[in-house]
Amino acid sequence: MLEIPAALRGSVPPGVRLLAVVNRDAEQAGTDAAAAGFDVRGPFHTTAATGAPMSLVEVVAGGLPFELVQFG
Repeated sequence: MLEIPAALRGSVPPGVRLLAVVNRDAEQAGTDAAAAGFDVRGPFHTTAATGAPMSLVEVVAGGLPFELVQFG
């Protein structure tokens, strides 16, 4: 569970994600997913609850949105 940063509240709807996959290079994985024809949003850069930097890319496959997440 991640808190929506104060600066994004009101512009990012709260919701449940069914799957988040930790990835070593989320941005490249998103580029690869887009090249394969999947709907992609991002990359987005934020801070994890621990204070560490975090990047994520949302991919929709078969109607199911999931996140590719990279910490650090």
